[in-house]
Amino acid sequence: LWIYWPLPSLFMPIVILLFDDNHNLRQSLRLLLELEPEFRVAGDFPTCENAFALTQSLRPDVVVMDID
Repeated sequence: LWIYWPLPSLFMPIVILLFDDNHNLRQSLRLLLELEPEFRVAGDFPTCENAFALTQSLRPDVVVMDID
């Protein structure tokens, strides 16, 4: 007998920060990533001015940044 019992508290989501000046791209990425329970977008920002301070305070696992 196999019983599927989802236990979301057993895993920690991958925390992501998004930095991109294109609002539409940022929002699209956020929407796509948040469809997956394994990902949590901690924030999205139009500039990288405070990127270092934000990464230190929010402690993301992944930073997606436009370097153009």
